[in-house]
Amino acid sequence: MKKHWMAAAVLILAAVVGFMYWNSDTMKDRRVWNRFRAQLTTEQVTKIEVSGAAKTATLSDSEMAEVLQLLRAASFDRSNRVGHGPTPVGTITLTFADGRRQHVSIHGTESFELAPRHLDPGTQFFIRSRDLGAWLKVRFQGPSIG
Repeated sequence: MKKHWMAAAVLILAAVVGFMYWNSDTMKDRRVWNRFRAQLTTEQVTKIEVSGAAKTATLSDSEMAEVLQLLRAASFDRSNRVGHGPTPVGTITLTFADGRRQHVSIHGTESFELAPRHLDPGTQFFIRSRDLGAWLKVRFQGPSIG
């Protein structure tokens, strides 16, 4: 009889731990990132502007397609639901067909932060893309952006 109670307690504990993990900020934000990355298509994003300390540029259609591809390939890094992070060196602004704008903060050469509040009001997280950072550095020739 004692073994049955012990087995039941272990199962309940495993269920509680699983529930807590599934509902952690990291898992919530990872799901938001996967939903948001699905929206990063040339049909849904109509304009991309990149701005930094010294330059602002509106990307051409081919550049826009390339940046969207690089953003979709980015990996989720970590949650940042506290609402503040390091000071960005630049911003990528995505304008969607419905008029909504989403800012992606540039933090260094491979770290980017975003908060797609239309999917979850409390979300804010970092993504990582070395390729996007390299593309920005080449496109804008230097460390002023990326």
